[in-house]
Amino acid sequence: MAKDQRTVLRRLFITCYKILIDRLVVPQLARLGGDVLVIGAGKESYRKLVPGAATLTCTDIAASEQLDLMADAHALPFREQSFDAVILIDVLEHLQDPQQATAEQQRILRAGGVVMAVAPFLFHVHGDPLDFQRFTEHGLAVLFKDFSQAHIHPFGNRLHVILDILSTGGPLPALALRVFSHLLTLPPLLWTSRDCPSGYVVKAVK
Repeated sequence: MAKDQRTVLRRLFITCYKILIDRLVVPQLARLGGDVLVIGAGKESYRKLVPGAATLTCTDIAASEQLDLMADAHALPFREQSFDAVILIDVLEHLQDPQQATAEQQRILRAGGVVMAVAPFLFHVHGDPLDFQRFTEHGLAVLFKDFSQAHIHPFGNRLHVILDILSTGGPLPALALRVFSHLLTLPPLLWTSRDCPSGYVVKAVK
């Protein structure tokens, strides 16, 4: 299948969760500058998402052609105050010790540096390779309590959650339900549920 056809199918059969991240987070990534570190980059092309970065270092625990090096979020191989921003998209749930990883982020950030993170709340268990936990807004506030500021915003509502659960991690035909993701993320159905969100966006400042 041609690359452009794969892209069309990927955009058609997309989760509500991913649509909301693209709308809420990607524009914020585009505004980041200086030296930027991506933790858990996977196969995503962050070089297109962070065009303003002076340098962009992509890391993960598994090899990928998109990576600059393999690194463990719990013990980052960088000196103190090496970066102006850290990005973690759907990474916190896969960390065995997120408190240690957050301390590492603070260590390698310069004064005024920013962590941009996204964490799922109501989403199916997905190993990458393992899935350890889900955070509430209060849990994320504790996780980033040593930062000078931590802005935590829920996104998604019960409709988004239900569709994503039905269309992920199950039988292949259920994927077809994702075509309704575009409908459920139109403005009339785009309210946010504080007690039943899809996930959270975190912006923490050192």
